[in-house]
Amino acid sequence: MEALKSPLGITRYLAPRSTTPKRYAPLTHSDLHRGQYQLCNQRIQFKDAFGEYVLTDPALLPPGGQSGILKSPRPVRFVFAGDFGERGDHLSSVTNSLKKELDRLLSHQIQPIVVGLGDFIYPHGPTSRPSKESDYLFEIFKALTPITQIAPVYGILGNHEYGSSQGPGDPGLFISMANEAGIKMPGRYYHLAVESAQHPVVDCFFLDTTPLIKDERQLHWLDQGLKNSLKKEQESGQKRQRFIIGHHPPKCAGLHKDYLGFMETLLSPALAMADAYIAGHEHELQALGTAGQPPIFVSGTGSDARSLSEGHHPDILFRSNAGGFLTAELAREGSPVFAFKNTKGAYLYQNRV
Repeated sequence: MEALKSPLGITRYLAPRSTTPKRYAPLTHSDLHRGQYQLCNQRIQFKDAFGEYVLTDPALLPPGGQSGILKSPRPVRFVFAGDFGERGDHLSSVTNSLKKELDRLLSHQIQPIVVGLGDFIYPHGPTSRPSKESDYLFEIFKALTPITQIAPVYGILGNHEYGSSQGPGDPGLFISMANEAGIKMPGRYYHLAVESAQHPVVDCFFLDTTPLIKDERQLHWLDQGLKNSLKKEQESGQKRQRFIIGHHPPKCAGLHKDYLGFMETLLSPALAMADAYIAGHEHELQALGTAGQPPIFVSGTGSDARSLSEGHHPDILFRSNAGGFLTAELAREGSPVFAFKNTKGAYLYQNRV
């Protein structure tokens, strides 16, 4: 894959050694009834809780496993927001507040790095262009242009890029269109090491969580990447931070509370090596924590917010349906500070991990 340039310097992407087929196919939607995720015998297919897609073979999907380095002479602040896929006043309010936050950080000589947490389009991504879906996606990307023009923006796939009950999506086409729009997606899943003399290196592992339940290659890549980060930390004596970033959270409150439990089990070995997990999917702002596990943050109110009446989770530390975003402030010493802000720029919650 062609290297992507960063305004902060050279970003180096290394092609994975694996020989994943470069062939992929849009996923056809199913007529499954609403229910829990089901895993068929020998992991042959993966069914969405709402009957929105069936995954039959991750080898047909675009490749992943790229690795990159981003170097910044200034301290870095991460900004996370997800689920931008619906045009309207809510999306405009959130993108305007993001632009103000980035301008504020830059005025203080802080380099923002923005991460889009998937579901950039509803109800499903395009399978061709020109098409109704590709035109709609272009309008979403256009709304994000004031952000991509002033800060590096990285993206991940959500489930709606794959499809919905209203039709399939082509994740490969989405990745191409995202890169053209200035949203960096070097692969279906990838690693980025963020380096600055002002704070420890941050190893970011960007996942494609939709097919993860049967994507053994991706799970192995994540395990080896985290172990490699720990090894570098031990050999150098220099602390490194490890963030796992995926559209689906391992656990959450809200609409999806009851069927995401398998994710926590699936990712348990990786979570034991991570400092934080950041997700979207649930259209809320959430912080969850429990002893012995890294905190989980959900930032999914990019274009919509749901009622808080849906399922409570015992590990919830903070929950809001305000439009807003999540930030991560890195320190030379000590742990990063995560904070939620609303569209007025006011702090809603802070947590030092």
